[in-house]
Amino acid sequence: MPSLPGWTTTEANQAVGGDVIALISLDQALSTLLPVPRHRLLGWCDSSDTPQPKEHRPLLQVEAGAGTAWGEIVNVSFWIRDEDLQAGDLRNVRRSYEGA
Repeated sequence: MPSLPGWTTTEANQAVGGDVIALISLDQALSTLLPVPRHRLLGWCDSSDTPQPKEHRPLLQVEAGAGTAWGEIVNVSFWIRDEDLQAGDLRNVRRSYEGA
């Protein structure tokens, strides 16, 4: 599935030249066409509730599904810095948990 930045991100704002109304309209139109997958490799973070380490981007996002026993946790995500991703260096990957 394609991954697009949320309408609150700097990249999305730059794409429409700062026109917030156009950005919200575009976000609403695309969200009906592109369902959010339960798991995602790379791309943009799907949830504004997920704690995001500073200067890191999503590497892997995993949503809890039916029968998953993670207690209060509904999402586990792994984050990486751009330079580490480009170098293939996974030693500094960070993890984050989103609770219900």
